[in-house]
Amino acid sequence: ISFDFLVFSEAYENAIRLAKKYGITELSNYMLYNYHDKPEELWHRLKINSDLNRELGTKIYSFPMKYMPIDAPYAKDRSFIGPHWNSKYLRSIQIILNVTNGAVATTPSLSEKAFGETLEEFFKILMMPEPYIRYRFRFEETGDTDKWFYQWQNLNPMERKEAEDIIYKQQFFSMNGSTSKVVAEFIKQHYQFRYKE
Repeated sequence: ISFDFLVFSEAYENAIRLAKKYGITELSNYMLYNYHDKPEELWHRLKINSDLNRELGTKIYSFPMKYMPIDAPYAKDRSFIGPHWNSKYLRSIQIILNVTNGAVATTPSLSEKAFGETLEEFFKILMMPEPYIRYRFRFEETGDTDKWFYQWQNLNPMERKEAEDIIYKQQFFSMNGSTSKVVAEFIKQHYQFRYKE
């Protein structure tokens, strides 16, 4: 089955409950994103599945699928970015799915760890540097994730906007002399960092 748009949440939940009533407890669930949806709508759909799994004891395996137009030039380079998305958010979702082998766990605690227990946590994960997402537990243990987030929260509004412009476009290595010193150091320390096991 699919759950491509949040507007269908009531009909979707009714379908899941009907399936459960008749003994169908394991379901594959495809979720379109990067279309006309917003990132928060993807999180809400994942949360609905997590809540249903917790309540009903079902095993709904979610498979977020990135929308990509089949016409040129996107069919060749897959560079399409939906109107409410950005390059960093798409890359972060891809990294999460690489770690989870493309599927969102049916265990609520695992799915919530991957995508955030709250909407605020979800957006925090999307903004994390790639290694901090891919090797989540390792960088939480070393304290690097907390250090990144502390520095992020302490950027002033102008610095935050400047950093967001760089991060959303993933232009970590193309900063110039106009980038403020604080932001340049923040990007260099966390986003130019490459981790190898």
